[in-house]
Amino acid sequence: MIVKRLTVKPVHDPTGRQYSWALCHERLSSIEDILGDDYDLDRLSVLVNQRMTMREDVAARMKLVGGIPLDRLRELIRADRDGRCVVLPCKPGGHMFEIFCGKVWEIIVCGFSIRNKREVVDYMRMHGGYVQCAAIEMDLDLFTREMYKTREAAEAALKRGQDGRN
Repeated sequence: MIVKRLTVKPVHDPTGRQYSWALCHERLSSIEDILGDDYDLDRLSVLVNQRMTMREDVAARMKLVGGIPLDRLRELIRADRDGRCVVLPCKPGGHMFEIFCGKVWEIIVCGFSIRNKREVVDYMRMHGGYVQCAAIEMDLDLFTREMYKTREAAEAALKRGQDGRN
């Protein structure tokens, strides 16, 4: 849709009560000065929406990376592309939950390591705040599939019958 210019710049606005109209007129006139005498309103709408989407995308990315230096981000990207990055489910010493023998158990993660070219997790089962067994070793990929970050998630899985190990 092609739109013709609507504004004609006033020479002088002597009345104070027309100030708001004069201000709107001036702003629209400035926009039309940039756009020219004929402009496509549909194209302008598309461009504005694209710019807003890009702005939101950039803002989301900036929020995500926060104060991480650009060199560090580049290093992490290279490591990820080279297959040198592992995303851990929690920090060593962190607590997670597992389903074992039909019950939800709290576990404490002792550490993560690479043994025989396998990424493994060492953890201990807890009950009532006390360690119930020696450290257990499990492959990291299996660990991330069978452990839960919250007790509620583990209990919901138990109700659905997802007790993967006994």
